[in-house]
Amino acid sequence: MSCSWSQGFDSKGKTVTHPTMSAPPTLTKPRVHKELVDRLARRIVGGEFTPHRDFPTEQMLCQEYGVSRSAVREAIRVLATRGMLESRPRVGTRVLDQEQWNFLDPHVLEWIDQTTGWYRFIDDLMDVRLVVEPMAAELAARRATAAEVAMIEAAFLRMAHNLGAAPEEATRGDVAFHIAILRASHNVIYAQLANSFEVALTKQILLANNYNSHKQSTQEHLAVLDAIRLRQPDEARRLMTQMLLVGQRNLKRVRGEQARDESPVAY
Repeated sequence: MSCSWSQGFDSKGKTVTHPTMSAPPTLTKPRVHKELVDRLARRIVGGEFTPHRDFPTEQMLCQEYGVSRSAVREAIRVLATRGMLESRPRVGTRVLDQEQWNFLDPHVLEWIDQTTGWYRFIDDLMDVRLVVEPMAAELAARRATAAEVAMIEAAFLRMAHNLGAAPEEATRGDVAFHIAILRASHNVIYAQLANSFEVALTKQILLANNYNSHKQSTQEHLAVLDAIRLRQPDEARRLMTQMLLVGQRNLKRVRGEQARDESPVAY
């Protein structure tokens, strides 16, 4: 309950100021919607709701969470847009297979974070990067404009100057480096991947850098930059592959340590 002040008059006609109390703010619809989506998503990711088990009806969810039917329907709609649920008339709602989930969506990444499934996703993402990024580096060495090379260099300097002192800022520079190369490839598919990769790359690079020395990381990125700048496509592809393989080994070390401490959960 909050307090405000208002003016009035006493019995003698003099002006006086006195407090008035207002009712506490009610829970707004956007917050109800966000919390409901988040709770249902985490129950799906945690394996409580699966493609092989019935998903609760709208009425059951209304009663369980104390929300309106429209709030439930909106939450289901949001999770359907992320590939996690499917709702059909006269059939109901069901959880979709994980292959249909939009794992590059920032919200889905947040929901699977800190689960065993998260590390499997990170491994799968590295497999994709090993196919895409070496070719993107080769194409960038052939096609990048002077301005695009300058952007790659600026991202490298941002990373190199902040390693050790400001790891989060260094990671932003590292991510910007890889995204700039994807865009400098002048391949429209790679450019679209760059738009989707940012959140996933950030989390993956943060994990991998736990085991990568600052000096080694700097040298690896500088070598790729130089190959692109000097228009050496074969060397750019080779060096990018080499750098990603180092990252892959580091991620396996992270996953090995997590496996000793965690029991399996659904992915």
